[in-house]
Amino acid sequence: MTNMSAVDGFWSNATDYVAGMDNAFLIIHLIVIGLMLTVILPMFYFIYKYSAKRHPKEKTENITHNVPLEIAWTVIPTIILMVVFYYGFLSLKDVRTMPKDAEVINVVAQKWSWTFKYDGGKVTDKLYVPKGEDIVLHMTAPDNDVIHSLWIPAFRTKEDVVPGRTTYMWFNANQEGAFDIECTEYCGDRHAYMLSKVIVISQNEYKEWMDSSAMYPGGPELSSEPRGKTLLATNGCLSCHSMDGSTLVGPSFKGMHNRKVATNNGELVSDATYLKNAILDPNKDIVNGYSPMMPPYSLSDEDVDAIIEYLAEPEAKSSSAVSPALLGEQLAKTNGCLSCHSINGATLVGPSFQGIVGRSVKTNNGEMSSDEHYLKTSILDPSKDVVDGFSPIMPPSSFNDEQMSQIIAYLKTL
Repeated sequence: MTNMSAVDGFWSNATDYVAGMDNAFLIIHLIVIGLMLTVILPMFYFIYKYSAKRHPKEKTENITHNVPLEIAWTVIPTIILMVVFYYGFLSLKDVRTMPKDAEVINVVAQKWSWTFKYDGGKVTDKLYVPKGEDIVLHMTAPDNDVIHSLWIPAFRTKEDVVPGRTTYMWFNANQEGAFDIECTEYCGDRHAYMLSKVIVISQNEYKEWMDSSAMYPGGPELSSEPRGKTLLATNGCLSCHSMDGSTLVGPSFKGMHNRKVATNNGELVSDATYLKNAILDPNKDIVNGYSPMMPPYSLSDEDVDAIIEYLAEPEAKSSSAVSPALLGEQLAKTNGCLSCHSINGATLVGPSFQGIVGRSVKTNNGEMSSDEHYLKTSILDPSKDVVDGFSPIMPPSSFNDEQMSQIIAYLKTL
C-alpha cells in the first residue's frame, strides 16, 4: 500500500484550488493589516498632537465637512471591497463548480462517524481517492440525525451535511498521503471524536482496489474477514460501542449476545430478535442509562443476520475477536489521544505517533529508546520522561494491561 508519510500540513498544496484560496486569504489579510495600520497609527498621532492641553476646546475650529476627504473614504473602501469580492468570487467559483465526469463517492454522516460508499459497492470508514482525478462527494445524513459538517483542512474545503438533503463537495488531490477529516458542526457528546482520513493513493492502486474484493487498498480480502465484523467497522458502530467492555455512548458489544438487559420496557434478553430490533428500530427498547440517540439503519436482512451471527460467536464475546491493533486504535480515538498526537508526522501538542515505536527520543532524563516499557510509562506516568520541546501537560491514564497492549499494538502499525 502507498506510504502514508505525507505531511498533513495546512500549507500543503494538496488540491488544485488551494493556491487560489490561499491567495484570496493572503490578499484579504494584507488589506486588513493595512487598514488597521492606517487607523491605529494616525489615531495615536492625533491623540498626541490634538490633545486638550495643546488645543483647548474654545480655540478649536469648527469644521463642517471636507469634500476631498469624503470622496476618498468612499472611493477607496469601494475599490478595496471590489478587490476582495473579485478574489473571493474566483476561489468560491472554483470550489462550487462541480466538474463533469468526476468519480462520485457517497458520504453518510451520522452521530458520530463517517461512512463512504463507492460505485463498486465497497464501504469504508476512511475516504480513499486516486491522485489526480476529480472527486465529487454526495453527502447526506439520516432524517433523524443532526447537521454535521465535513472539513478537510489541507484541501481548504468544508460543506455542511444536512439530514434528509444532499449536499456536494469536490476536489482533485495532487499529493499522495493521509489528510484529516473533521466535523466542524457541533453534533453532540462525541463530536470531538468524529474524525476520519482522506487517503490519497495512485490511480493504479485505486483501480486495483476497485477490481478486487479487498476491504481497503492493500488490506485483507473481504472473504478473509467475518462479514459482520466488516459491517460493524464500516457503518461506524465502533464509534459508540466498544469491543472490550468499556462504556462509550452505547452499550459494549462484548458479551452482547443473549445477555439480560434492563430497558425502558423491562428486562429483556438480547437474543437475535432483540438485536435485530436494536439495529433497525433502536429507539424501541432503550437500555437503562443510555439515551435514545442512535439512528435506525437501513441494512439488508443479510447484513443484519451477519452482524448478529458475528456477535453471537463465542470468540466475539471476547475482545480477542478483533485485532488488538484495531482495539488500540479505538482506544486512542475514544480517549482523545489523537487530539494531541498526530499519526502522520505532523507536530501537535505532543509528539507524533508515526514511527514512535523503537525510535530514539531526547527527554528531560536523557536520550531513550521508545520501546514498550517506555511507551507504557509515558501513558501511565506521562510527566516522568518528557520529550524535549514539549510541555508536561498530559494527564496520567488508567488503562489496564490488556488495553495498554492494544494501544502499543496500534502504535506499531503507524
